[in-house]
Amino acid sequence: WEAPALIGWAWQCARARAVDVTVLTPVGKDVPDHGSLPSAVRAAISDRVDEHAKLVAAQQESVGDKPTDPERCPQFEVVELKGGGSEPILVELDGRAIKLRIVAKHERGKGGADSLAQQLCRESKCMVLILRPGQGDVGGRCRRMLVPTAGGPHATEALKLADALSNLGDGSCGIDQSQPAGVDALYVEPNLGPDAEG
Repeated sequence: WEAPALIGWAWQCARARAVDVTVLTPVGKDVPDHGSLPSAVRAAISDRVDEHAKLVAAQQESVGDKPTDPERCPQFEVVELKGGGSEPILVELDGRAIKLRIVAKHERGKGGADSLAQQLCRESKCMVLILRPGQGDVGGRCRRMLVPTAGGPHATEALKLADALSNLGDGSCGIDQSQPAGVDALYVEPNLGPDAEG
């Protein structure tokens, strides 16, 4: 059920960064619901390609006779991985120039092993965006984003990505356009000194 949200957010990030999307999906008898996951992935990709065609048509219609360069649609590549866990994913990623990895966050049970998201984050050689999508999330757009940060290079990259996402130009996603687009940075103060709690 997370496939539409993860693919939707990957598509929005790809639009914001003008890059393509590689979807890694596990297949095989060891994968829960192995019969439905690839079809859910393909349906989510089809929805995004259709959405982009509508976006380009709306952009062309709004400019009238003025020629314009339509936004490039991110290309999708689906790679089916045999087996579960982080090993086949890391092997596949080693041969690719991945700049941003998007994974779903799952809760770890008490005394349980690290989740796949935690394993991939720990082993990553690139930026990682960890999402916890809700049941109704299909990877839509946000005009205003809040980025909690404690400073440092990770904060800079998170703020850049949030800014690019909040400024994507389209009216096709049902966002309240009356609110200004933008990013709010929330600085998390270290818990040091007598004034930290205040």
